[in-house]
Amino acid sequence: MPSYKKVIFDLDGTLIDSAPGIHESVKHTLKSMNRPCLCDEDLRIFVGAPLYDAFLNIVKMDENEAMEAVTIFRNHYSEKSVYIFKIYDGILELIESLFQKGIKLCIASNKPTVLIKKILKYLQIDCFFETVCGSEPSSKETKIEILKKAIAEEKECILIGDRVFDIEAAQHNGIDSIGVLYGYGSQEEFSEADYVCKDVSEIKEVLLKQKLATA
Repeated sequence: MPSYKKVIFDLDGTLIDSAPGIHESVKHTLKSMNRPCLCDEDLRIFVGAPLYDAFLNIVKMDENEAMEAVTIFRNHYSEKSVYIFKIYDGILELIESLFQKGIKLCIASNKPTVLIKKILKYLQIDCFFETVCGSEPSSKETKIEILKKAIAEEKECILIGDRVFDIEAAQHNGIDSIGVLYGYGSQEEFSEADYVCKDVSEIKEVLLKQKLATA
């Protein structure tokens, strides 16, 4: 069975439920750009998806408008919505147990790196993560590219995420993946995932079965 030296987490929908804050900033962005509000189903797509692509495909903006929307969103989110979230049950215990076993822990998220670090520090769990990989200002990096940075030279990794973008990024980078059902994705999105877990306790079971390797 595989033995993992590094566990890489997505953030939104995997470690934290950040939907309320994201939805608030999307609504603010659309109002600022004189665009109509979206239905709940379309707002849900913004959680975990690349922002630029979401504004292009969901709101039907052109490229310049989408870049402007991303800037407005990120400014509002960092000032008003960044702490509107809750951490999922069992996550703190999972992170601590993996860290104590000597496993390298990383974050790979579409969120800007500076915001990820802000959230981790607020939760007082920043000390557990060796690497934090997010997007950079004015960047159009995909989850595939962000994950590549998190993996670095270590191929004995597994990615834990809640959307199809996470699973596709893991496949592209040649590592295993766990799709979680408590986030914003669905069972259908995880047809190519190596494992599917309904809650954090199942993630722990999967990882312990793999006899995680120490660094």
